[in-house]
Amino acid sequence: VSVLVHGTHAELPAPLDEDGFPEHAAWARAAVVVPQDIIMLADTPADQAAAVLDALSAMPLPRRSCDMAVSVPDEGVAAQVASLLPSCGVAVNALPSRTAADGPLGMLLAVLADYLQVRSCATLGALVRHPEIESWLIRQGCVRPVASVSEFAVSSGADILPARIDFGNGLYSRVSATVEHIDALLAAMRKSKSVLQTIAALREVLGAVAADASLAGRESAKAFHSAAEELLVVPTRFTDGLTAAQVLVLLGEAMSASMLATEGTDDGVELMQWLDAGIDDAPNMVLTGMNDGIVPGGMEVDPWLPDSVRARLGMPCAMRRQARDAWILHALLSRKRFVRLVTGRTQMAGDPLQPSRLLLGLQGEDLARRMAWIGDPKSPRSSATRWAAVAASEGQFSVNVLPVGPSKFVSVSVTAFRDYLKCPSLFQLKRDPRLLLDGADDGAVELDSMGFGNLVHAALQAWGRDEAQRTAAGEPATIDAAVIEQRVHAALDEMRDRDYPESIRGAYVVQFALARERLTAFAHVQAAWAADGWKVLHSEISFATRLRDEYGRPAPMIGDTGLLLQGRIDRVDVHPERGFAALDYKTSAKPNDPEGEHRKPKGRWLDLQLPLYAVLLRSIGITVPPENLGYFALPSNPADTAVLLAGKWDDAFLGEAEAEATRIARLIVAGQFTRDPDYEPDADDPLAPVYGVGMRGLRGEVLS
Repeated sequence: VSVLVHGTHAELPAPLDEDGFPEHAAWARAAVVVPQDIIMLADTPADQAAAVLDALSAMPLPRRSCDMAVSVPDEGVAAQVASLLPSCGVAVNALPSRTAADGPLGMLLAVLADYLQVRSCATLGALVRHPEIESWLIRQGCVRPVASVSEFAVSSGADILPARIDFGNGLYSRVSATVEHIDALLAAMRKSKSVLQTIAALREVLGAVAADASLAGRESAKAFHSAAEELLVVPTRFTDGLTAAQVLVLLGEAMSASMLATEGTDDGVELMQWLDAGIDDAPNMVLTGMNDGIVPGGMEVDPWLPDSVRARLGMPCAMRRQARDAWILHALLSRKRFVRLVTGRTQMAGDPLQPSRLLLGLQGEDLARRMAWIGDPKSPRSSATRWAAVAASEGQFSVNVLPVGPSKFVSVSVTAFRDYLKCPSLFQLKRDPRLLLDGADDGAVELDSMGFGNLVHAALQAWGRDEAQRTAAGEPATIDAAVIEQRVHAALDEMRDRDYPESIRGAYVVQFALARERLTAFAHVQAAWAADGWKVLHSEISFATRLRDEYGRPAPMIGDTGLLLQGRIDRVDVHPERGFAALDYKTSAKPNDPEGEHRKPKGRWLDLQLPLYAVLLRSIGITVPPENLGYFALPSNPADTAVLLAGKWDDAFLGEAEAEATRIARLIVAGQFTRDPDYEPDADDPLAPVYGVGMRGLRGEVLS
């Protein structure tokens, strides 16, 4: 038998050639009739995986893995199927989906090559995130290398790493130590002059850092050694002049030819590519990825050989793929006992998909009804939310990240109460000494709102302390707006030269200009405030458990809870008639009313910051009238810059706020951090995944 055809000429929708093969032009136009009841609709790749489970459960009994197969031509869907089915108790024999270049060693070569080629914050961040490099750095004594690099990238504004990180008054000592260890590790590779020297230096590096003994790690190592030996026998006239980074790229490309074996069972539902599905003998088949560009495959984009030319030359082209896939689908529908075809609406990244034209082999009203059914949001669709993972009785990874046991809190800051009032578990995630989770992102291209606020605060701190010295010396307050403007600008420029590298990202340059604009607006409002009789008494006075400078004061206790109250007050001013005032600089885009920011009209507390300023200052003998607590608003519109006081507050209000703080402090000491069921962070919040936002299959008790 040379060619086996699945039907007679009369049973086929298009003719065959004299050798028994489908005629391309005819089969590309052939209408393969697909009954609607075997088409399954899904939205995302995860929903397509759920459709596979729906199809498997609908297969006739008895159900044996050797009688089932699943076609997964799309990588995103393949990954979801390989993940979802085992978690629901269905063993799979997954496709070899990774090459040796995708393994741990291949990924290490890739990040090393990037860093050797461009010594930047981005490449450094990727390098220290590799598990082997991170572990090695920790063994060298580096403290939190990943976090220190992330914090440096965000706060310094650096793009390309400076030769020496000697700015910031020691703020970046941790990242400096990390960079020094990395550069020392790679020094020999940077100096190498040949492929032989580069590979020898690379092997020294791998011997120092690599410890992956997994199956993928061993296979990656074999592929690396094979690639290195092949590169070493290439005549030097072809490799002279290659940099170390280029040698690593060549090794990675060679490793990509070796596939990594999948770690799993051989006795499971077979996952396969589309072409393999056409010749598989399993009687029951589920075909995912039935979308244009996947099945059938998309058009070749080649500026030298467009698809029409490729067709005339007999080369692979869209017409041939259309004919081939129509032939395969017709064969599957003809000889399989059970077939289901799954079409999705979006790819993994959210890009929209079109249904496969192979599902639309109809005409007229029938085609219109088919299209209307596929596009109707009310049509039945498979959903991953309907399949709950089967939890193993033991050995199952737990996603409960909260520590248990007595509270480790000694103190709490005035700003932390806002987190507790949002949700107690949020407070614990961000403030518990055993966690201290944050959202530092070394991929940030500009300062976030807090970073920009700190930039303005730092300039105002320097100016404010000079002004407080004038007050202490009995000198009058500065009321000349031009003088104030010159001084705050000088403070900003001095900080720029001291704390930032010479070259910073363009977005940071813009933010410095915006900070300068807000400081100009500040100067005019401050001049009027001073002309009204107010003088700066303290600038950035802090209350802490450990006093670090002359501006620090001991943190007072919150009632009788044993918990200390920490905080830093931006400004304490004094007026000959109106007494003291406590002000907090606010750089949010719009000015905020202090009364609305602290309590809702119905009485629910949102924040306790300003009332607790009064508690802090009371501990050093300064009594601030409730109506003199407020914000010095520095919004994006300079015209809205103003001092906003809480004119409606009274002593009773402050008493209620202090009582609320005492209540919360007792709960903190008792370790009460139960999640508020009504709280859910925004999708772009760094802690959103911890709460299961955007994560499928995580139940509500994750943070309970």
